[in-house]
Amino acid sequence: QIKELGLEKNIKLLGFKNTEELNELYANSSIYIMTSYEESFGLVLLEAASHGLPIIAYTSALGAKEILKNNNGILIDKRNEKEMISNLNKLISDIKLRRKYSEKSLKISEEYSYDNIEKKVINFYKNIGGKHDK
Repeated sequence: QIKELGLEKNIKLLGFKNTEELNELYANSSIYIMTSYEESFGLVLLEAASHGLPIIAYTSALGAKEILKNNNGILIDKRNEKEMISNLNKLISDIKLRRKYSEKSLKISEEYSYDNIEKKVINFYKNIGGKHDK
């Protein structure tokens, strides 16, 4: 379909990439778009967020809804392609908006950092232990 539409210069299917290659791709990107129909959690969103990339995703990917809660990214309802294109065009043309969502992505990354998740897990187990002691 890429070839049929003459988009070979704009769209490249890269296949498997190791961590170093992925980090380089993220570093050379401006926006991350997740078009998955379904996604349980979406570690890829956290990777993109850790590089400060503004994120757009469909709400059909439930993991995206969890990670991008509180308007931390742009969520598109009902797989609305026109809305996806409109929001993408806004991010491309408005550097201030891109920076705003870039900052939000970095906050997502902090929220899911190893240290923060470790604290949540420890507190979870402490709370379970306290409930069983009674």
